[in-house]
Order: sequence, then C-alpha cells, then structure tokens
Amino acid sequence: MPSTSVNLKRLKRGKGHVYQIDYRVKGKRIREVVGTDKRTAELKRATIQQDLILGKLNLPGPTRKTVTLRALADSFLQSKKGEVRATSLQRYSNYSSRLVDFFESFLPIQAADVSLIERKHMREFLDSMQEGDDAWAKKTLNGAIKFCRTLFAFAMEDKYCEENPMSKLKEFRLPAAGRRDFYTDEELG
Repeated sequence: MPSTSVNLKRLKRGKGHVYQIDYRVKGKRIREVVGTDKRTAELKRATIQQDLILGKLNLPGPTRKTVTLRALADSFLQSKKGEVRATSLQRYSNYSSRLVDFFESFLPIQAADVSLIERKHMREFLDSMQEGDDAWAKKTLNGAIKFCRTLFAFAMEDKYCEENPMSKLKEFRLPAAGRRDFYTDEELG
C-alpha cells in the first residue's frame, strides 16, 4: 500500500530556519521548502497530505476486489471438491445455502460485497438460526461457525476482505458427553 505521509522538518539555513516538507508520489521522493513560518508550513503539509489521500496527486491506491457472498461460497465449495469427503461437502453446502439465503433476504448490501460483512452481521445470522421451527442445535451452530470462519479465511486469502468477521466469535458450549445435568427420582432411588 502506498505511503501517504508528509513529513515536516525544520532546517537551519544561514542565521535563520526554514520548513521543508518531504513526501513520495509514485515512488519519487519530493522535498520542497515551504517557508519560514511554521503555521504556513503546517497548512501546506496538511493540503498535500489531503491531496495524497484523495488521490489528486495520481498516487496509485489499493485496488479492492469485490465478490458477492453467493459467488464466494460457490468458489469455496468448488475449491473443496476432492479435498473433503462428499458428506462434508454436502454439510458445507447446507451451511452456505442458509448463510447466503439469510444475507440476501435481510442484508442485501452485505450479500453484494463480502468486505462489508462484520461480526455483528454474523451474530445476527447465528441468532436467526437458533429461532423458529427449524432452529439449529448448538452442535450444528458450532459447525456453521467453523464453516464461516474457514469461508472468510478463504476470502481473506483472495483479498476480498481484510478481516475475518468470525475471528473472535466463540463456539457454543456443549454439555460433556455422557454427563447429565440432573437425575430423575427413579434413577436416584
């Protein structure tokens, strides 16, 4: 990513001092003296800084690739063919179809560009999967969390998003296998 910093230096010249700004445009270093007044020099520095950020000095900015959630999920599933079992691929397909349907129905802007998906959107998805007649069990939700984590890691590798929105979401706690929370009177007695 190109640097957009503009440095301001006070230089001693003769019996006085001057202010110099130092920055780069397309790899070329530019240094120029902007005067003896610090306030004027800081204003000039701020103007050049803003021009660099807004691209007015033809500084090549980062190119961001965009992809829809459906296209990302399809690409991810295609990449997993031959790597995972058919049952795992079917499970991934079920997770992705519910994820894509949710986002296209309730969050169409984020479904159109995966880089806009944040942690709060993923929490909304997981909350919606816990409600209704076809609510998912906690174990299924944990599988969906793992799938989504891997899906967004795949998106990060392909530079579709900068951060994994699933990175800090924790899985649901499951009861220990074979352990019961309570016993009936008949079992105790």
